[in-house]
Amino acid sequence: MFFFLFSLFFLTLFVSVIGFGLYIYIPYRKLSDVKKKKKQFVYHGNVSFVLCNIRNFILKKFFKNSAPYPGKLEISSEWFEKNIVNKKVKNINFKVLGENRGFQGDMNIMDVEYEDGTKGSFFVKSNRTDAHSKAYGLCTQSYREARFYGSSYYKEFEEQKIAPKIYYTYHSKMMAEFLFIMENLNNYDSLGVNFLYGNQIWGIPEDKQKKIPKDYEVSEFIEAVFYKTAIIHAKYWNQEKLKHSGLKAADWYLNTDRVYWESGLDGAVTAWEVAKEKSKKEEGFEINEKLEKIIENSFKETTWENFQQYLNRKDVPFTLTHGDFHAANMIILLEDINKASENNEKVDVDVIKDSIRFFDFSEIGLWEPGTELAQTIISDVKPELFTQENFTYDLVEKYYNRVCSLNNKIKDSITLETLYERFCKGGVGKWFFYFPLLASMDIPPVAKQYFHDQILAFIESHGDYDSYPLFCCIPLL
Repeated sequence: MFFFLFSLFFLTLFVSVIGFGLYIYIPYRKLSDVKKKKKQFVYHGNVSFVLCNIRNFILKKFFKNSAPYPGKLEISSEWFEKNIVNKKVKNINFKVLGENRGFQGDMNIMDVEYEDGTKGSFFVKSNRTDAHSKAYGLCTQSYREARFYGSSYYKEFEEQKIAPKIYYTYHSKMMAEFLFIMENLNNYDSLGVNFLYGNQIWGIPEDKQKKIPKDYEVSEFIEAVFYKTAIIHAKYWNQEKLKHSGLKAADWYLNTDRVYWESGLDGAVTAWEVAKEKSKKEEGFEINEKLEKIIENSFKETTWENFQQYLNRKDVPFTLTHGDFHAANMIILLEDINKASENNEKVDVDVIKDSIRFFDFSEIGLWEPGTELAQTIISDVKPELFTQENFTYDLVEKYYNRVCSLNNKIKDSITLETLYERFCKGGVGKWFFYFPLLASMDIPPVAKQYFHDQILAFIESHGDYDSYPLFCCIPLL
């Protein structure tokens, strides 16, 4: 036994030294070529994969009361009582969350039964542990999500009831991994905001339909979402310290990390060619000739040099943004709303805004506020609403008045008209990155057509420009 442990220790030490050497050496290689950089991520991902498996083997075999790690989700009662909730635990069970929660990791439900008879439930999200996923995580820098949850920014979100409570967070750039334990808002009487908007093309299950408030106005829920995010945007509007925060896109504002940005653009261009071929073969998915031309014009105008010129414009604000701002990443707690309904009181914006929570901050970073607002309109709101005259303008105007009331410097930095123009252009530009990726995937053709039609309807009712550069790119492997 002693010889086995002794050998295992030196094997781990040897691999760790190699790993750390790669970790120190590789990032400082002057690689400006996207393909070379991707090979670097793959190599680093493979090393991380080996280290992760060695660590998890040792922890499972000899340190069962250790903290959870990706690939080692087992949590002992002792560790839970000491680090999560100070109550005697009877049993802990894990189950995989059935619904798709994106590309950045796996989500599990941790159900806890306490000795006093009460129960608790938590979300546990961690990265996938295969070598390719680790390489992808390095490229997208997915570990930043967990790092953000441990930051002072997120503590403010918790205090202002903008986001769920985080109980534990871990991240490692070297190991290309992350894990966090989060409050499960489904413990409460709650509903995803996507169901209030109609849930795109997927329909509303009967159990969700029963929870939808009576006589509600979709526009008031959208206004409440804009109102809530205005709290975040106003506080961090054009704050220079964000550029040095390590959050996504921060380096781009400092004219660095070009290769990461170009990897995102390269991925979108490649995906678009695949998407066009799929549209010729898949029944139920057809790309409109006008939209195809606009997208390809946009690709031509999307260069690093144009991007940097754009960021340096005085009429282009930046702030702390969610980054993946669609209705499935929002939830509404129904207690106060149901009380108002029972008392025959109007369920207005003031009641709704206090009940909304945002989650899934995997793309948190710096960007334009208008882009964030338009993303959710294109993603979730039906065209019969957003194509109405002045519908989105009125929403943006109320948002503008709100951020200006919270931060009196904003009015001097941008006009309502300029903000609305950025709203009209920025959201489409972001969707021109997402849409090729979605359309290139093996998802139902009806879903691809839905997003295609949403984008085109928004374009034609919001300026109908010839191009929308894809400045808001996400690195891809």
